Amino acid sequence: MTEPAATSPPQSSRLVDALRDAARRSAHETYEVLIEHLADAVEFRHRPPVAALDGIRSRAESAAYLRLELVAFPRAFRDDLTVTFAAPETDGDWVHVPEVHWAGTLLTTGRTVDIGMGLALLVNAGEIVVIEGTVLTSTLRDDLVAWLKAVAAAGGFEPGSARPSRRERPSLSAGSSRPRE
Repeated sequence: MTEPAATSPPQSSRLVDALRDAARRSAHETYEVLIEHLADAVEFRHRPPVAALDGIRSRAESAAYLRLELVAFPRAFRDDLTVTFAAPETDGDWVHVPEVHWAGTLLTTGRTVDIGMGLALLVNAGEIVVIEGTVLTSTLRDDLVAWLKAVAAAGGFEPGSARPSRRERPSLSAGSSRPRE
C-alpha cells in the first residue's frame, strides 16, 4: 500500500504562520515578514480611501512604504506605545489580520489613544499583491484625528505617490470604514 503524496500547505497558510510567529515577537518583525512576501507590484488600499496613498507600488516602493510607516507611526507616541496584532486568518487567497492596535499616549496632546485597524492581504503564488487597511469601528474619530495630527507633527508620513489602480478588485477587509464618534 502506498501512502498519499504529501501536499504542501497553501502559500497563504505559510504567510499566516510567519505573521503569527513574528507578531509574538515585535511589530518590526511582523513588518519584515510582510516585506519578505511582497509581489513585484502591490496595490495599497485604505478604507476609507486616501487618494494620496492608494494605488500600485513596486516591490521596492512597497517595502519603503512599510518601513516608513513603521518609523512614522511610533514617532507620534510617548514611550508607552504598544502595538498588538490579532491572530491572522485565511479566507481563500486573502489573509486577514482582523485587528492591529497602536495604543499609547500622543506626544503632541498627552491624549491616550487606541488606533485600531484591520489588515487584509491578497496573496497570489505566495506573494502579497494587495494590502488593504481599514479603520476599525472601535477607533474613536477624535482619537484618529489626534493621532494623524501627531504623526504629522512628528515628521509626517509621506511615502510618495502610487500609480492609480487599473482594475477594481474585491474588498474583503475586516471592520468598518467609519470610526465611531
